[in-house]
Amino acid sequence: MPVTLPATEPVAAPTWVYVSNADSQEIRVLRLDESSGRVEPVAQVQTGGMVMPLAISPDRRFLYAGIRSQPYAVQTYAIDTASGRLELLATAPLPDSMAYVSTDRSGRFLLAASYGGGLVSVSPIDGDGAVRQAAASVVKTGRNAHSILAAPGNRFVFSTSLGDDRVHQFTFDAATGALTPNVQAWTSSAPGAGPRHLVFHPQGRWVFVTNELRRQLCLRRAAGHVVAGRHGHAAARRLRQDRPAGGGRPAPHA
Repeated sequence: MPVTLPATEPVAAPTWVYVSNADSQEIRVLRLDESSGRVEPVAQVQTGGMVMPLAISPDRRFLYAGIRSQPYAVQTYAIDTASGRLELLATAPLPDSMAYVSTDRSGRFLLAASYGGGLVSVSPIDGDGAVRQAAASVVKTGRNAHSILAAPGNRFVFSTSLGDDRVHQFTFDAATGALTPNVQAWTSSAPGAGPRHLVFHPQGRWVFVTNELRRQLCLRRAAGHVVAGRHGHAAARRLRQDRPAGGGRPAPHA
């Protein structure tokens, strides 16, 4: 699973690409030439386990790597922005084999989703950027949880259950990391669609969801404000409609 650390300076700043390799249990560090699209090997880091999902902190200083072989864990690496190289800072347990990891919008919590376990978890991130503690919150979702992402504004979290054709909706306490099922706890995709990954449009008004089993990219509408000051109502309206890529009228979902 590759992730990219884009350049932060206007001139001559390198862009680094990190690729996890499950079988060889390593993370490859590559330098990307954005003018040509070519990549150049820089380093490889042995993880000691089957490494798969990767996430970069909002400030781009840390890389989080999920280990999917036992003991299940997340490794925190400091990123040297000048060379792209990684330094292991900490290893912390995870409650299951996680298919996906991300951070909340503040970078204070690590979010993770387990495909085999059908659950999501929230782990605290220390002030120095490292995950050192076990998950503070574990929530059962449905079959084959495959991704988890905090919405812009950091008040809501969404996760997919590929096996149940659902997108789960939670309110998120950014102070404690607690997840609470929303007033509308989930919305449905078409039967057999298999929602897998989701990403928010930069303006925050739309959510793109990939339906793996139907090979679709769907567009869902996101509410832009809290209705009557109640978080639950806002998130309950966030994912009400799907529209397959290529046009067509949005179809309502429960």
